[in-house]
This record gives sequence, structure tokens and C-alpha cells, in this order.
Amino acid sequence: MERTTKPGLSVIVTWCNRTELALTLDKNSEILNQHDAEVVIVNCGGSEADFAEVLAGPKPRRIQPVHVDTQIFNKALAINLGASVARSDRLFFLDADVILKEDFLDAAFEVLAAQRCFTVLRVFESKPQQLPVTDQLDEMSYSISFVARNGRQATGAVMRRFREGSRNAPGLVVLNREHFLRVGGMNADLQGYGWEDRDLLFRLQFALGIEELSAGAVIHLSHGDEVRHEAWRNTAKSEQENFAVCMKNYRAGYYFGTYQDDLVVWKDKFTASEP
Repeated sequence: MERTTKPGLSVIVTWCNRTELALTLDKNSEILNQHDAEVVIVNCGGSEADFAEVLAGPKPRRIQPVHVDTQIFNKALAINLGASVARSDRLFFLDADVILKEDFLDAAFEVLAAQRCFTVLRVFESKPQQLPVTDQLDEMSYSISFVARNGRQATGAVMRRFREGSRNAPGLVVLNREHFLRVGGMNADLQGYGWEDRDLLFRLQFALGIEELSAGAVIHLSHGDEVRHEAWRNTAKSEQENFAVCMKNYRAGYYFGTYQDDLVVWKDKFTASEP
């Protein structure tokens, strides 16, 4: 199919020296090809040689590599730059170490048509933790809710299903490109792990009243923190710092990301090229 035709979905994958991507590209190809999806893979701080090697293997038929000239991995920045070259009206943010367990995209598209956004309900580990037979806890969930002075409410939930071995995934989101742009995309001021994904969903609710619905299942390729970029290893510290940044913005009634600023600052520092 000609690349000049608009794809049915733009899948944005951020990458920094994660060899698992070779496997996930292969395993996800069938489903993504069925939906005529383009896969925009953003190398943000990773080795160009390793990136080329990963892309040399089996992969979906529509691939758009993006190289960012930086030594620091910033997931929010990478998503914004990837979205700037994406050509579909529908975006799907998919991690480099995630395999689609089932095809939930038709259901996601129905959610988008109703002016909502869609997140993945269940993430299973490829190497599930073995629970002791004495463990009596099946599930845990808690939620956080904000109410703005104008009455808009933003809520988010954390769910863990211990016996089943799954959790929810606010970072694996399918949404309309229009809504993403209207809230200024991701906030690249958030560094490292934590709140960079939930922040987008909160801002969609605050600014546009976009409801989040969840369904579907994926498999996460289990790993330790040693495979993360160093900026993502101190998870507790970065999550606390990012939460403080988000709270400051919400209390000021500021619900916008850094998409436009990122395109200006990085316009000469990232390139999209054929594989």
C-alpha cells in the first residue's frame, strides 16, 4: 500500500536501547496490519546502530523511524515528536516491551467515535509472580479524583488483580489526534517515571470533558529496573516530583502540554526517515 494514503491508526512507540522491540514488532504485526496501522518508532537517546538492527527484523508493513538528537530519554517528548509526524486521525501509544494479547482496536475505535478515550484494562506479565498459597488477597484498587472550580472532575484509578496477575495501564492509550493536540499533547517537563501518562488523561478530562473507558489485554515482557534508562530508575523520586509539577498546573487551571514548544525547540534535532 502506498505510504501517501492515510493510515487507519498511528501507533507511537518510544525507544531507548530496548532490544525487546524486535520481538514486539514481530508479534504485533498481524493485528496492526489488519488495522492498516503505521508504527512511528521514536529513538530518543538510544544507539542508532542498535535501533537499525532492531528494525531489520520482521515488522509491520508501515514503519516510520524517528531519530531524536539527545542523550536523555524523555517519554513525553518522544511521544510529542512522534505525534508530529503521525498521519492518522487516531493515535495509539504503545510501549516497546508490550505484546497485544487480543485485538481490542475495533472496540477502541468505537470509544473514540463517541468522543472518549480508551485505555488498556489488563496487563499481564510474561513471567508472572508466583503467589504463595496462603495469600488471601485477590484484588486491590484505589482512585484519585480532582474537582475544578468550574465543576469539571478528573478521576483515575489504579487496579491490581493479584490472583489473576494483571494491572491496568493508563499509559497504553488510544485517542483522537484532535483531542491530543487540543490539550497540547504530553508534558515533557515531567521527567522520568510516573504521572506522565496519567497527566494526559487528567488534562483531557479537565479541559475537554473526555471520559476514559478501559478494555482489552496485553502482555508486558517482564524485566527489572536495570534495563530502564538511568533517568527512569529512581521511580519513587521522579513520581513524587512529577506529581508536584502536575498539582501546580492543575491548581493554576493550566491543562496544556508542551507539544508546540517541543516542536519549536526540537525542530532541527529530530528527523523522520525510511528504515
